[in-house]
Amino acid sequence: MLILICRYQRVVLNGKKSEWKRVNAGVPQGSNLGHLFFLIYINDLPVNLESKPKIFADDASLFSLVLDQLLSLEALNRDLSRISEWARKWKMSFNPDRT
Repeated sequence: MLILICRYQRVVLNGKKSEWKRVNAGVPQGSNLGHLFFLIYINDLPVNLESKPKIFADDASLFSLVLDQLLSLEALNRDLSRISEWARKWKMSFNPDRT
């Protein structure tokens, strides 16, 4: 059983070390269960979205069939607002430039 308690981290850059800080959330990098934990963590992201989300590993995209440009634009903007609220709630950030 993997127990994720009492974890600390620090940054080392050019030989200089930061102070150790306690880690209260997250999944250890390189863990066998990391990908599963991440998928469980974001499992509720698509709830209440009008567009069709595609989620693979740590990548998420929104897709919409455009029948009316204005209606699709409004729906995508509502979904982006919902995703932003979800990210704030769960303290997660997205990199919009990645894809």
